[in-house]
Amino acid sequence: MTDAIKQNTLDTLAGMNTAVKNMRLYPSNSAIVVNTVEKLHQTFLNVFALDPSLTLAESDKILLVDGEPLPQKDQEKPFVMSILEILLMLGIRSISFYKGLEKRELATFMEYLAKDPEMVIGEGGLQQIMERKNLPHILLDEKVFVLKDKNKQILSGLDITDAEIIEFLGLSQTELLQDQQKMLELASHPEWLLKSFDAGIRQLTSRKKTLSSSQRAEKLSNMIEVMDRISNQADKTEQTKILRGIEISASMIEPDVAREIISQNQEHLFGGLLIKHLVGELKRMIPADEAPDEVRIIDLAGGKEAKNGNLLLPLQEKMKSLLNDSETGGLDESIKASLVETMGKLASEKGQEAIETLINRLLENLFADHANLRDQAARTLVEIIESLPDPQKNECVNKMSGRLLKWIKLETLATPAYKKICGFLKDLVNDLIRQQNFFETIPILDFFNDIRTGLLEKNDTIHEMSVAFIDAWASEEHLEMLFNHFKAGEQNKKIEAGEMLIRLGDDALKRLLDLLREQTDSNERVRIMRLVISAGRRALPLVRDRIHKDQSWYVLRNIAYILGHIGDESSAKALQPLLLHENSKVRLEALKSINRTGKNERCTLLLAALPQADHKFMLNIIDVLGNAKCTEAAATLIGFFETSPISNKSLRADMEEKICNALGLIGSPDAIPLLVKIVESKSFLGISRYPEKVKVAAGKALASLKKRS
Repeated sequence: MTDAIKQNTLDTLAGMNTAVKNMRLYPSNSAIVVNTVEKLHQTFLNVFALDPSLTLAESDKILLVDGEPLPQKDQEKPFVMSILEILLMLGIRSISFYKGLEKRELATFMEYLAKDPEMVIGEGGLQQIMERKNLPHILLDEKVFVLKDKNKQILSGLDITDAEIIEFLGLSQTELLQDQQKMLELASHPEWLLKSFDAGIRQLTSRKKTLSSSQRAEKLSNMIEVMDRISNQADKTEQTKILRGIEISASMIEPDVAREIISQNQEHLFGGLLIKHLVGELKRMIPADEAPDEVRIIDLAGGKEAKNGNLLLPLQEKMKSLLNDSETGGLDESIKASLVETMGKLASEKGQEAIETLINRLLENLFADHANLRDQAARTLVEIIESLPDPQKNECVNKMSGRLLKWIKLETLATPAYKKICGFLKDLVNDLIRQQNFFETIPILDFFNDIRTGLLEKNDTIHEMSVAFIDAWASEEHLEMLFNHFKAGEQNKKIEAGEMLIRLGDDALKRLLDLLREQTDSNERVRIMRLVISAGRRALPLVRDRIHKDQSWYVLRNIAYILGHIGDESSAKALQPLLLHENSKVRLEALKSINRTGKNERCTLLLAALPQADHKFMLNIIDVLGNAKCTEAAATLIGFFETSPISNKSLRADMEEKICNALGLIGSPDAIPLLVKIVESKSFLGISRYPEKVKVAAGKALASLKKRS
């Protein structure tokens, strides 16, 4: 971990901790929470400038960053301990944040991170909540490599755990159950592993009256899997010792248990070295006519079909060669061709588990460091998928769509295989829409729509492809079906259809805005507005273009409300004319939105509108100028006080009070002479030049200014 990455990570953790604290104290729409999320989002952008992702994980109550534990002195920092405690309380093993993370996603995620864990669990847990809220750039509990030292790696939480090792070792060495640390230390010695395995076989054999052969086989398989993962960390000499020991121990396994192990481990065709070796030894022990009927494998080298699994090991060796993670990523095309042919035959024989095992291994290579190796894995996947019968293609793509989507987000090269895989996802979305399975389309739509709108930067080829995909998905047939569900479908379908519509390009969003204009039910209008807001900046140009004088007042108010949540300085400028609208509700909503989104343009826009504004509305504008601490407003407000255009005495007094309050907040020394004059003014014949409330406001403002000077 470089110093820059470490510092960015600490800044992120500190920002997350601050966000949690503020969200527990203030409403989500309060300025302090909005600003906190804004700062935290910027911190994440700093992280993504150095790395496309950030993964925080917990292992043995230690916080890991991208697989590496933070130094002890950082682990002890209060904000690090606080975030770690939250992860533990929510049962989260890891959180991964990816480049492209939107403020909306971050705000939603942090809101739930700040909630009482019992409330989160009561809503189905954080994983289910995130799926419902659609947070594609934040993933929970992905596989995380924990770097122990330069020579060793183990998987944290999601593959092998201390508890698994202890459970296995405890089966054969009950006297060590009370000393877990000792057990973990002994696990690094091959002699002790073999002794434990041997004792485990003997113990299972002694329980043949209480456990069936399939139960004993399952327990034995679990033991060997744990040994497999431990031995993978050993050097070749130690691994050879373990293999030799496995051969000796295998002779003690009963034939009925051996047959069950062979049958149960067909999904481990390309598993670890020990399980392959054990299965191979057991097959040699069992007479051919007693082997399980379902053990039938295709030989990759010759395409022959063999019974009794005798060609399993050659197939595994071919796969090992194919997936060789070398620096050159060399790929034997003849092996690849045989593999593709084999996949077709396995598919025709309903060898779904074998197919998934092969594909899972290829998917791992999509994330290799070397571009040519990634491309080779992608090309092989493409050919395998194309070799499958039509009914299985979309089913296969659907099962691995999450990892494919993650890969195409990270991959920068638009290779032919990349385009093909994107095409598979396009076909999958069409199929899911036909099945009215809208929910599963959303992560895919999100990715391509973010590219289409420029929120996610990709090269021109991928951008053009994304535009074409969204246009194809937004066909008239699809939009008609989705709007029917959105208007009158079941509640879940209404929600899912709406989430799809905001991701299907401009035509769909335009129709939603038309529906907002025509809708007479206030609840439905609120539903549509919230949906458009959730579309984020993608909807901004279309909403902004709806600002016309001939629109009904309630339409303009709704537009101003939406822009207040998704807008920027350009939309704030477009809202300025609404500050002079005849309807007070429109004016107030425009003012709130300009205040929220105008940033550097806010003061200029409000000052320009102030002289022409409705007299009562002037008070609202002055309030905002003061709270925003617009230093450039001081001179204008002083001039307004001196030459107020308001003749009504009561209203004028209100305005003068507001100006004094604003000048105190702004803190400009230029206001001191006016404030002194107001405070020191004398009454004549019992009549004061300034109302008492104005003098009080001026006195407070003056005191505030003197404190600062």
